[in-house]
Amino acid sequence: MLSDASLIADSGTGQQLTMPTILFDISKNEALTPSNGLKSLTRKLRNSAKIGLVKEDISLEKLGDASCLIFAAPCSKFTMAEVW
Repeated sequence: MLSDASLIADSGTGQQLTMPTILFDISKNEALTPSNGLKSLTRKLRNSAKIGLVKEDISLEKLGDASCLIFAAPCSKFTMAEVW
């Protein structure tokens, strides 16, 4: 679920639009994380999107309303439950 912090106002119509949600997966011992190696990208994305982390196994419930999921060089294998 998106929080109220992810709402932005459209200056042309005055309507509220939701910001896209970008999730970074850090559950597979990634070589790059938002705080190590992707810090510059994360800062730039924060201006126009809500940033989140997936710290445990991936599931549809955890992905929720995410617009994008980023895997940055995972070092561990994905489980069959995550693939299906």
